[in-house]
Amino acid sequence: MGLIEPIHGTRRQLLAFASGAFLLACLPSLLSRRRQRLVRRCLPIMGTIADVVVVHDDEALAQRAIDKAYAELRYADRLLSRFSHTSDVGRANADAAARAVHVCDDTADVLRSAQRWAAASDGAFDPCLGLLSGVWDVSRRSAPPRRERLASLAGQRLFAALDVTSCRSPGGGAMVRFAKPEVSLDLGGIGS
Repeated sequence: MGLIEPIHGTRRQLLAFASGAFLLACLPSLLSRRRQRLVRRCLPIMGTIADVVVVHDDEALAQRAIDKAYAELRYADRLLSRFSHTSDVGRANADAAARAVHVCDDTADVLRSAQRWAAASDGAFDPCLGLLSGVWDVSRRSAPPRRERLASLAGQRLFAALDVTSCRSPGGGAMVRFAKPEVSLDLGGIGS
């Protein structure tokens, strides 16, 4: 006879034994687990309301995670907002049709990604239709814009007139230039 006796019994008994062993193995983890909490905070940012929700048993840790999430959103807003004259996008929209504008690496990455999506969608997505967004400015108009104005901007594939060139300087980043004066960046479809 060996050191371990085989267990004989019905399938039901074996299943009950295995289930009991599993429960006993998990019991310390189940008993030490604290109650999960839903921690939520809303903040107006990037032209919308960001609602961040974290489920965790430590509320302070969840609040710190939400703080970090909002810090990232504020960073993206500082770089990509077309409504700010000091953001990379705002500075490009103001000057890139006349001269190259320096932008940081993160902005350049978003612009290159936007160009790839625009090319893949054959222009159905175009990050350079900021003038069209301005024409449709729903916060100031009560009726649709004139068809002629919309037609003059539609279907131009303006993303092809966006040039993003990496800098060779120690500071890095990229230079942005618009080959057409109609180009105006609006990254609301990808950068937010």
